Amino acid sequence: MTDAPNDQIATLLTHLARDVQRMGDAHARQSEAILGALDDLAASIMALKAIAAAQQAVTPADPARVRVWLENTLTEDPEAVERSWVLAKALLSPEV
Repeated sequence: MTDAPNDQIATLLTHLARDVQRMGDAHARQSEAILGALDDLAASIMALKAIAAAQQAVTPADPARVRVWLENTLTEDPEAVERSWVLAKALLSPEV
């Protein structure tokens, strides 16, 4: 009896293992890219927070007007209003 079927199975398993490894490597690269983008986003938000806090010390914004602007601008998505309002309140606070 020949070992050809066993050799084919071994070859297929080797290819499968290689493909699974490649998928894992690709996932790791994508995860690193996403985490890098999140870090950049967090830095941008902190920069905006610093600028807003400095500006608030000079010319405070009216929180009620900010809320109305959000509601008028994001009319299609009430959840976006709430998420934006949370960030707006943080930006309106004098603390950096």
